[in-house]
Amino acid sequence: MSALSVPGEEELPRPDVPFFEFIDLRIRSLGDSTARCDMAAGSWAVELAELGVPVAVVALADCALAYATTRVGPEGTGTVSVSLHLDHRHLPPRQEGRLSSSTHAWVLDHGFAYGLGPVLDEHGEVLADTSLRALGVAADQMAFTPRDGGGPTGGEAAPPPAGPTTATRGTGPVGTLPADGLDPLLGSELGRLCSLELVDAGEGGVELVAVPPEEFLRTAGVVHGGAMGVLAHLALAGTALAALPSAEPPRRLDLHLDYLRPAGVGRPLRLRSQIAHRSRRLAILTAELVRDDGRVALAARETCLLG
Repeated sequence: MSALSVPGEEELPRPDVPFFEFIDLRIRSLGDSTARCDMAAGSWAVELAELGVPVAVVALADCALAYATTRVGPEGTGTVSVSLHLDHRHLPPRQEGRLSSSTHAWVLDHGFAYGLGPVLDEHGEVLADTSLRALGVAADQMAFTPRDGGGPTGGEAAPPPAGPTTATRGTGPVGTLPADGLDPLLGSELGRLCSLELVDAGEGGVELVAVPPEEFLRTAGVVHGGAMGVLAHLALAGTALAALPSAEPPRRLDLHLDYLRPAGVGRPLRLRSQIAHRSRRLAILTAELVRDDGRVALAARETCLLG
């Protein structure tokens, strides 16, 4: 049982959202401005945690906070994530069993909502403090349409992304990165699910390509915000594994995501990441998820503690 569950408490009905099913999201309670949820850290998440990548934490954070921010909006509207921030407390991340989150939200000016809440492990220990800024929108504005660059809801299929689709090695000023270090990421259960491939490793960064699977669907062809966070972690992990090799993976201190545009399920995304700054103890990594029309769907920034 979740650390945030109440004995005898019944699970509330869950919307028919494939990403919720993928993470086995369970809705424990919903108030006027609150939400309490938990999810299963499946084998896909446990495997990535062994590489120091807390993918389950960001998945649950977005889901629980989005539920809370939706509760404070007018009836008949939803919310679109604008920015998500996580401050990790437990290092290295622990992802096993069921993770829980209890969130609270309130309305800000100009149609924005703001939510706060921790993510806890199954023993009740706080893994991360999280916050989300979201924008209220009408339900009919939440689809991924051809105007947004095409997608499963209409329009012609997009051409494959330009450029190489097999591993190449860059020769920029920082030097060639050891692409072999990415094998655990590319061969992981999550990597295989997302058809993750290496495009380039060089110049202090890594470029991957991924195809969001049906399991990442929210509604109307759109990749769920929590799944976008998972993909951002894959992008950042690429540079961390290739450019920051060590006996122990770097410890993630925080993660900030800016959601810029929707991405479509089944459509390739370029996952580009690089080292923005590195000192003896800290490294700052940045990443972009780029759609097949060349537009950036999400920007990410992560601070890592080096061993």
